[in-house]
Amino acid sequence: MSFRQRFHGRSLVFFLVGFAVALIIGALIGVGIYSAVGCKKSEAAKLTGSTPKDEERARFSWHEKILNEMKADNIKNELKYLTKGPHLGGTQLSKDQAEYVAGKLRDAGFDKVKIDMYTILLSYPTKPGEVQVKFKNGSIISEFEVLEPAVHKSENASEIVFPFNAFSPAKQVEGELVYANFGRTSDFKALEAAGINVTGKIVIMRYGPTSRGAKVNNAQVRGAAGCILFSDPEQWNPSGKSAQYPNGWELPDTGIQRGTIVRRQGDALSREYPSKEGFYRANPKKASPLPTIPSQPIQFVQAKILLSHMNGVIGPNDFQGDGNFKYRMNSTLRVNVSVHTKLESKPTYTVSAVIYGKTEPGKFTYECDDGGDDICAKYTCDEFNHDGDYAKHIAVKAPTTDVERVHRQ
Repeated sequence: MSFRQRFHGRSLVFFLVGFAVALIIGALIGVGIYSAVGCKKSEAAKLTGSTPKDEERARFSWHEKILNEMKADNIKNELKYLTKGPHLGGTQLSKDQAEYVAGKLRDAGFDKVKIDMYTILLSYPTKPGEVQVKFKNGSIISEFEVLEPAVHKSENASEIVFPFNAFSPAKQVEGELVYANFGRTSDFKALEAAGINVTGKIVIMRYGPTSRGAKVNNAQVRGAAGCILFSDPEQWNPSGKSAQYPNGWELPDTGIQRGTIVRRQGDALSREYPSKEGFYRANPKKASPLPTIPSQPIQFVQAKILLSHMNGVIGPNDFQGDGNFKYRMNSTLRVNVSVHTKLESKPTYTVSAVIYGKTEPGKFTYECDDGGDDICAKYTCDEFNHDGDYAKHIAVKAPTTDVERVHRQ
């Protein structure tokens, strides 16, 4: 046998032996890992007395238990308290409600409840907005203050917040009236296709698929002088007058939405930093994200006066609404809009509450709530027992840049 043949034979033997050794070591490691995992699973099962299937069933059991503890009457009663008056961010009632919610969460059995204060830039109306509509020759068709009347005997008209768009600048502007449907980019393109330029004009738009902030921004970047927003019954009262509040829950023709027109979340000047002393704040005069043109929300009753007197191009089908007239895209009408608002930095309050898990106390989930109905659902259970593998971290957040309209109940 030659040297080459003997060498290859020995190499094959060494390879087979090495492979067998590696196989044995791998098997031993696998057995060790399996044993360790099995041990841990066994220990976990001993601690909880459950199998994965048991834990899954328990999760559904907790879900059902919490849903069963939700009582409609409790939620109704809590909403009556939380909506008894305007609780704009930065007001005393907003602080009182934060303390009330914190107390409710403590009573519900949460392990830790705290209130954090943040000072943020807020917007408030100083008096009602004003709208004047006149023909091209200057003769006045109508002029009105923008107010929202009380529609139920339980409401105090003197407490109703003047209708306004938060962070609209306080200005008086005048221009020809243009109707831009929902204020979407596609709607402005439809105006452009019809040869209608919104530069220097007052643009009236209805609430709909896009946010109020996007509507105002779309008008602003195209050079509009100002904006008017309204709620068309086609979207906000589709069931007819019998469903309007107080007979139903849909918006009456005299109802007016309120809300922010700033498109970013949180404090307008904190730029994603905490709104606390010592953290960065933008200079509103140099780098402001705030709108530069005024905007005013009005009633549908008032919007009909403007829309029904327009004398320009009839809008396409998707521009038409619930008025008993054709919605036109432009006109020779001139509209004067006066907006009265102010900016103030005010303290707001965030309530947070924690339940520590039984077997994994370091784990939690996080939620933020905006409206009173969300808040009420969190603490209106008759009982709250957190035995078992259940951990939740709930943060109930008062309105910040958004100004919440009183939800009538």
